Amino acid sequence: MFQHDVDTIEHTPVDPDTTEGRRGAPGAAPANPADAQTAAACGVASEAVPSDPALDACGAPGEAATLPTVPGERLSEGELRAWQAFLRTHRSVTGTLDAELIREQRLPLGSYEVLLILSRAPNRALRMSDVAGMSMLSRSGMTRLVDRLESEGLVERMTCDSDGRGVYAVLTDAGFDRLRTASRTHLRGVRDHFTSRLSPDELDELSRLLAKLLPA
Repeated sequence: MFQHDVDTIEHTPVDPDTTEGRRGAPGAAPANPADAQTAAACGVASEAVPSDPALDACGAPGEAATLPTVPGERLSEGELRAWQAFLRTHRSVTGTLDAELIREQRLPLGSYEVLLILSRAPNRALRMSDVAGMSMLSRSGMTRLVDRLESEGLVERMTCDSDGRGVYAVLTDAGFDRLRTASRTHLRGVRDHFTSRLSPDELDELSRLLAKLLPA
């Protein structure tokens, strides 16, 4: 195998565990004032959760339990606003990019990311555990994802006699070609939904601020 350069392909980290869950209308006030206190203390969105008629009919408790708060550990309004904006923006942008890749390329964002990671590795091969760590997937989640990619001929598994540390995932030529094709959709989406909405100075500032959140 030969290593290929993919100079024009970029990616967006994906959060495999993101879920909308049960939510009320955006911006709605909590049904119970105590819920707002709990939300502020835990750093989650303080949106109303509609009552479930089936539970009401069964005589389930009418009010949700609230978590105890520790004095001095509640988030300020500014902290909570910034945190929620970060979560909502990440969820919205990555969700849109994922939907576009599936619609146009039949390739989910998580699969795109794994193909990209392998394309940049020496000989287009990495230990499965390393790919899982770089993509924020669990080992079991990575196994299932590679199973799907392998069934499509985009990735293959390989063992190395000189390395007893596990199984390697290897990007095939078909996988590399699929990645290059899908990158057109992804890069267009990144520009449409992210970079084009900020000025060059704002992009530089955002990069600087986000870098401060990474481990030293």
